[in-house]
Amino acid sequence: AYAPMEALSCGVPMLVSEDTGMNEHVRPGIDGYVVPTGDADALLDRLEHLRKNPLRPPAPPWRTA
Repeated sequence: AYAPMEALSCGVPMLVSEDTGMNEHVRPGIDGYVVPTGDADALLDRLEHLRKNPLRPPAPPWRTA
């Protein structure tokens, strides 16, 4: 349950589904993407998009010092 937040703290974008509760923490296009639950095509599309256009989420406040 903590893996997406841990990824974000390491500068890795989150890719979560709508019904996980983690979608509240994702700012689409900034630090990750939300895909519809059960939509494999949407997941594949986002993965392909991330491969071609990697996101570099902003550093968490505790890592900017």
